[in-house]
Amino acid sequence: MAAPLQIVIDAFMAANAAGPLVPGRECGSCTACCVHLLVHSRDFTKLQGVACPNCELGHGCKIYEIRPQVCHSFMCGWRTMPMLDESWRPDRSGVIVQVTQAAARPPEYYFVLFGPKYVLMQSKFAAVIGQLIAEGRQTYLALPGNQHELSMTVYLNAGLSAAVARRDLAAICAGLVQAYDTAMNAPREKLDLAKLPFTS
Repeated sequence: MAAPLQIVIDAFMAANAAGPLVPGRECGSCTACCVHLLVHSRDFTKLQGVACPNCELGHGCKIYEIRPQVCHSFMCGWRTMPMLDESWRPDRSGVIVQVTQAAARPPEYYFVLFGPKYVLMQSKFAAVIGQLIAEGRQTYLALPGNQHELSMTVYLNAGLSAAVARRDLAAICAGLVQAYDTAMNAPREKLDLAKLPFTS
């Protein structure tokens, strides 16, 4: 029997990976991307979990007008996805949503969890994950390691498909926690920038 909490599919707008900015969505004092993401491009590299030297924490980029192209190209999913409300701003939620799209391929959604494990137990998190999977979108949980490790990435669609089909939020939460525990207990690969492809 499905748990009482259920995904209400039509309560959420479809995610728009490449769409325009959501009106009124500003980074404000959020500088999560400047700290928690690994950036590796031909002209700029910053390790994950380390504040960018150009970032004034709580205020933003000190060289915003001439920031590296890789930073200029990055767009936080919270600013482009109407389905994410104000509570999803990364510094409030502990999650950065990255939407990537290679040529001629559908977008992929990465939920980079830098906040506590508790985030995965929230019905709002499970509902958004369930919505994307129900729409057939490739969805991942990414768990950053320390600055010398690669993030651990878990593909969510296969493991959560049954719970999503039942619209069972409690089961989705349980599956997310299981994915987290499995990934956190797995050995992590050491970061080798020389072998890492450049961020596009």
